[in-house]
Amino acid sequence: MKDEKIRWWYEGETIAEIDKERNLFTVHEDVRGGSFRNRLKLDNKTGTLTITDFRSEHSGRFSVSGEYFSVDGGAIRWRFGDEGTLIAKIKGSADVFEDVLDGRFRDRLKLDSKTGTLTISNIRAEHAGDYRCYQRSRLLTVFRVSVY
Repeated sequence: MKDEKIRWWYEGETIAEIDKERNLFTVHEDVRGGSFRNRLKLDNKTGTLTITDFRSEHSGRFSVSGEYFSVDGGAIRWRFGDEGTLIAKIKGSADVFEDVLDGRFRDRLKLDSKTGTLTISNIRAEHAGDYRCYQRSRLLTVFRVSVY
């Protein structure tokens, strides 16, 4: 994990954050009426957030972003899976490609054109895998999503 800030949200509320500069590794288990209590595990070496004992009550909009995203610095591309399928990009405007991979992302992707944050709504097992964010040809980060 690089020296950076990472924040995870669920339905617009922060559920976990890392700020390596301030040595801050925090999970917010009491948001949403405590529905994540004792379910969030944040790995301070890899930056991985694991949600254990995931239930239907936890379905909704999850998003993650890092401070190192700089949309002003050039095009942002989000790619999914081992094949590197393009699912979203910012080049002037924000575009999502929901119909790739047999439409598994249809009505689920949102890309913020100011921050580069990719949000996947109603995540399911078929959305598990590696999400890579590129700026121009430089890999900014990889997020591994697991759904159990």
